[in-house]
Amino acid sequence: ADPNFAVYSFNTAGVQIFDIRDPRNAKIVAYFVPRMTDGLKDPRSYTNPMECIAIEWDRKLVWGFANSGIYLLSSPALGTPNFGAPQ
Repeated sequence: ADPNFAVYSFNTAGVQIFDIRDPRNAKIVAYFVPRMTDGLKDPRSYTNPMECIAIEWDRKLVWGFANSGIYLLSSPALGTPNFGAPQ
């Protein structure tokens, strides 16, 4: 893990990456909110769009698992992503 960043899935707020180098002044440096699966008239379509995440710290990739699909995310805040095969 990278001690400078914390990555969380926040259900309806998607994935958020926090820079925690200064714990008293943590900042959101990247975020992703998946699309909703249905129209806003159906409240069940947006109750929990982001289920969980998996982070590949060595490759600087974040996998987001949502009710609308699986997303592969990267961010300049984490550095250059490595899309090659894991070593």
